[in-house]
Amino acid sequence: MLGDFITRIIILLVGYAYPAYGCYKSVEKKKLEIHELRYWCQYWILVALLTVFERIGDIIVSWY
Repeated sequence: MLGDFITRIIILLVGYAYPAYGCYKSVEKKKLEIHELRYWCQYWILVALLTVFERIGDIIVSWY
């Protein structure tokens, strides 16, 4: 129970909070670098797709 909670916190921090902070820092720079913004956009698109497919997969697997 506690291990699951700690794992979720670590995933939240490493998978969402740190990348969101990096994205924020790259957007707030005075000199925007396109390749850095492209990297963060690709990251968030991939995270969104994986999250959607995970939710759909959970629904399908729970039926069986």
